[in-house]
Amino acid sequence: MLVLALDTSSPATSCALIELEEGHSRALAEELVLPPTKAGDVLPDILQTLCTRAGRSFADISGLAVGLGPGSFTGLRVGLASAKGLAYARRWPLVGASSLHALALGAVRSLKLEDAIVVPALEARRGELFLSAFAVRAGLLKSLSEERVLMAREVAGFLAQLANGASAARAEDLPIFLVGAGAGKNLDALRAGGVVEALLAHAAEAIHPSAAALVELCAGRLREAQFDAMALFALEPLYLAQSEAEKALAAGRVGKLPQG
Repeated sequence: MLVLALDTSSPATSCALIELEEGHSRALAEELVLPPTKAGDVLPDILQTLCTRAGRSFADISGLAVGLGPGSFTGLRVGLASAKGLAYARRWPLVGASSLHALALGAVRSLKLEDAIVVPALEARRGELFLSAFAVRAGLLKSLSEERVLMAREVAGFLAQLANGASAARAEDLPIFLVGAGAGKNLDALRAGGVVEALLAHAAEAIHPSAAALVELCAGRLREAQFDAMALFALEPLYLAQSEAEKALAAGRVGKLPQG
C-alpha cells in the first residue's frame, strides 16, 4: 500500500511517500521544507515532486495521512484542506493523527532514545507551547498526557508532575527529555521558568513533526480504511486555543460587535 503523508502543524512542512508492507514500512521519498517557505507556497506541488522522485504517480497511491495538530491555525488549515481536496478527488481514505505524537516518535527514532519520557513541544507563539508526554521503552511509546497548551513559565511545573508521578512510567526512574523545535525557540523562557538543563539536552535540536512518523501512527487504520466522504469532511484539526479572530470576536473587536 502506497501512502502519501503531510504535516503542516509547525513552520516546517513535512511530506513523505511511504510503502506500507506487512509488518513494516519503507520510505520512498521524504521532504522537509523549512521557513520562511510556507506550506501554502509548496502544496500540492511538492507532493507531486515526491511521486516523481520515487518513480510513482498519484494513480499508485492508496491512502493519505495528515497531521491534525495542535499547531499553527493557518498551517493546519492549509494542510488539511490540501489533504481533503486530494483525498476527495482521488477517492483515497484519509486518516489523521496527532502532530505531537508524530514529533515524539520522530525524535525517538532520530535520537535513538530508549527508556525515557519524551515531551514533544510545538511553538504556540506569545510565549506558549503545545505539549504532551510519552513514556518510551525499547522504542515503543505510551501516552502519559493529552495535548495541552502552556506558557513557557508553566512547563517546569508540568515536567515536575511527570518526574514525581506515582505511575508505572516512573517505576524505572526514566529520564525526561523536552524535544522539538518549539522548545528550541523558547529556551531562555524555559530556563527562566525553572526547567533544568538536564531536561533540555535535546531541546535545541531542530526536530519537527515527521510525515513518515504519521504513517507509522496511522498504518493500522489506513490498511483497513475505505474512502468515506462523510468521514473525510468530518475530520478536523486539533485546536487547543482560540485563534486571534475568535478572540477578537469574543471581545467585540470585529465589526464593532457588542461584547456578549
